[in-house]
Amino acid sequence: MSSSPDSDWIPQDQTNPSLARFHSLNVSVYPILIVDDNEGVCILIARMLSNIGFKSIYIANSAKQAYEIFGSQLAEVKTDPIIFLDLRLPDVPGEKVARKIMEIRPSSRVILVTAEDSTAESAQEAMRQGAAAFIQKPIGLAKIRNVLATILEEMESQQREEAEKAASIG
Repeated sequence: MSSSPDSDWIPQDQTNPSLARFHSLNVSVYPILIVDDNEGVCILIARMLSNIGFKSIYIANSAKQAYEIFGSQLAEVKTDPIIFLDLRLPDVPGEKVARKIMEIRPSSRVILVTAEDSTAESAQEAMRQGAAAFIQKPIGLAKIRNVLATILEEMESQQREEAEKAASIG
């Protein structure tokens, strides 16, 4: 990848409008749950999310662990969680985990993480169940940031609408 001499001194946010849009969001208030049986993938995603400002990051390596975290630590958090969910877990298929999460807390945002060879059917089924988006492995910061920018904008817009509705009632 080559860069022009002029672009080296320009902050990335000014050359990429989606980055500027992302950085205008208050990401630190949103809890994250990463569910993947590959510990390395979990650590990679957690580091990327931490580097872009997320503070509350939880990791689960199975559906069972995800349910425990979701039912305890995340149950007490007021802000809706964002869940990065691998479709291929050793104990329960990811689309079933997504469905259960959406039943427990419908306002959660589930981002499916699929392997390159994952079937499109599994991802489509989970999207029908309410998943917000999906990212195909290999995962990179640009993919994560773009998907999160869209989801966070939706969440913040929804919060503003609810606040306006509450203000007009009260």
